[in-house]
This record gives sequence, C-alpha cells and structure tokens, in this order.
Amino acid sequence: MKSSIQIQNEIHACDQEIDKLSGDFNAAEGDAQAAIHDQICELRGKKGALYDQLTDAQAAEDAIRRDGGVPLAAGTPEPKAAKPRTLGEELLGARDAFNGLAFGQKLSVNVMDASDKPYTDFGLPGQTEIDYDLPRQTSDNAYQFGFLDSLPKGTTAADILTYFAKKDASYANNAAAWTAGTEKPSSTMGWEQKSCQVETIAHLMPVLEQQVRDWGQLRSLIDVELLMGLRLNEAKAALVGANPNGITGVLKNTDIQTYDAAKNDDLVDSVRKMRTDILLKSGFQPTHLAVHPYVTEFLELMKDKNGRYIQQVINGKLWALTVVQDANLTGKKTVTTENDTNTYGALVYWNQAATWFTKETDSIQVGLVGNQFAYNEATIRAEGRHALKVTYPKAFSYLADTGVAGR
Repeated sequence: MKSSIQIQNEIHACDQEIDKLSGDFNAAEGDAQAAIHDQICELRGKKGALYDQLTDAQAAEDAIRRDGGVPLAAGTPEPKAAKPRTLGEELLGARDAFNGLAFGQKLSVNVMDASDKPYTDFGLPGQTEIDYDLPRQTSDNAYQFGFLDSLPKGTTAADILTYFAKKDASYANNAAAWTAGTEKPSSTMGWEQKSCQVETIAHLMPVLEQQVRDWGQLRSLIDVELLMGLRLNEAKAALVGANPNGITGVLKNTDIQTYDAAKNDDLVDSVRKMRTDILLKSGFQPTHLAVHPYVTEFLELMKDKNGRYIQQVINGKLWALTVVQDANLTGKKTVTTENDTNTYGALVYWNQAATWFTKETDSIQVGLVGNQFAYNEATIRAEGRHALKVTYPKAFSYLADTGVAGR
C-alpha cells in the first residue's frame, strides 16, 4: 500500500496538470478543445480514486501509530530455526530446550533413505514427515546401506502383510488371431498369494544417568551406536534375513534368478548377461547392481593389457546400472586346507521389485534394568518394526561367485 504522503503528492500533480489543461482549454477551439476537456475529466476521475486510497492509507497509518508508531525501517526478521544436522538432533530437539530424557519417554522419528525420499504418511499414530537434510560434509561420507537404501519405502498398520507375487510358471499369454465360430483363447495370470511378517529389530545399551541428561552425549550415542546399529541389521535382513517369523531377505528367496558365470567371461560380461536375463524373464529393465565394496574396488581397478585403467564404472554406473555397495554380499565361502576365503557376490535388480515396509519407525526409549538405580545407571533401547515384500522375484539375478576374493 502507498503511504498517505505518496498519495497526496500524486493528487497535487493531478491538480497542477488540470490547471495547465484549463489554460489550454480556454485558448483552444473546436476538436482540440473537446480533446482537452476529455483529458481534464480523466484526471478528475483519477483524483477521486486517489482520495479514496488516501482515506484507507490514513486509517491504516493511524492504527499503526496507536500500536507504537511507524517504524523508520523494516525490522530484522526473526532468524529461522536451524535444521537438525543429525537424526539425534531431530529426536532430541533444540539443545537449549533439552531437559534430559525421562524414564519411559519414547522418542521416534522417520529415518529417510539416501535418495532423500521421505516415507509416505498413511496416518499411522506418531507418524511424522520431516524435511531432513544432512550437511554436505556429513552426507557425502555417511555409511551407505546399499541395497536397502535403493528400495522404495512404505508404511503398514498390519503385523502380517498378505500380497500377490508374480509366478511366471503359472503365466500363459494365449492371445492369438480368432476365427469366427470358434472359442476365443484364454490366458492365465501368474500370481501367487504370499505373506510376510513384521519383524522387530532392537538392541539395548547401558548408559550413565549423566549421559541421559547430556544433550551432546545423547546425540552422539543415538546417531552412532543406536540408530546406526539398527540400520546395519536392517540392511543385512533385507538381503540375507532368514527369519521364518519375520524378514526373509532377497537372497534367501528361492524364486529369484541365479546366475553362474560362463567360461572365459569376466565380471563385466556376467553383469551384462544378468541384465538381459531380468528383462526376458520379468519384463522389467533392471536399474541397479549391488556388490560388495571389494567388488567395486575390483571393477574400478581393472586394467587393459598395457596396464591402463579401463574405467568400467562411469559416473557410478555399469551398463546403465547404478552401482551400490553393500557389505552383506559376501557370496560363496571357499574352505581350503590353508584358510577360508570369501568370493564376493553381485546382485542385478529392478529396485521397484521389492518394498521395505515400516510399522513402527526406529525409536529411542530409556528405562531401568535390574539394580541399575543403585549404580546411577540406565538402559537405553533402540527398536523398529519392519517387513520386506518381494513382488517380482524374477526381477533379481544373483551371481554368488564374482571371482573377486577380496584382499
């Protein structure tokens, strides 16, 4: 809104212009006089509108003066609260407002994946969606959970997830040309009803009462030992979990494809052929290659006969597949008379073929166990409840022996 002074200046300018045009009007004749008359009428209409604006502006300024006067300059806006830099900060809140973690108090928050995609909020009790970004120097060097981080995330209110998984053996596409007077061919859909249970993943850690009241120590404890420990186990379960009453990892799913390297093929050849197998048997283009860090190292250090690096992995991709590292891909174990060695595995897959579900987000709670009260100690617990659904098992192809033995 314009100030009353600005509006009054515009009214004064209109008056000056009207006075000038009035003198011109008296000296003019005919059509020129009619044109000047029209200009004067237009200025008088503008002047009337300005008076209406002046009334509103003066009323607004009077209200400001009654509240303490018009500021000479725009005030400094209140600083925005800094975003939490770690999950511990998100759980504990601001340091200045922290009064210690009370016994029985439960802190929970959504843990987001590396692709920065938050969970979809389906209205679960206590479910909150947060805007959480690690600082660059932290996120660039944070531990990567490879396979688990690449999967889509969902939430559930059920203890048992019942769903349909594709069963290629039962699928038959009988579409064909039809001749009038004959029965039209029928196709069969290949789906099999499956179920998976929600699994509770948890661990405990003893702490001193001083730590429970110390924001800095708690943040470090939550970020490094507690939530990191949960996430490490979740990442392992997503790949090699074998709990009959919980999570069955992808590599323990008997319906996925397995691949054995052809003679004289190197790892790069095998990955390309696995990519073809997935496309032919599932109909989906694979998107990712998950390998042990030793295998990533092997791929990046490959050289030609002249000792020059081949650079098979370019911009984090091999054969257009995003390469992710996961230490749980230990592959085959070879037992010899001298020692035991691991030959590490590789998994090519379409990352939408499985979904990681959460019923209760990873949370922190503190309490007393046994006679800890007498020793000024406490126990802090981290736990979450999760499940893994594999809808398209043929969209995974696993090579247990990449020929990389580590070092």
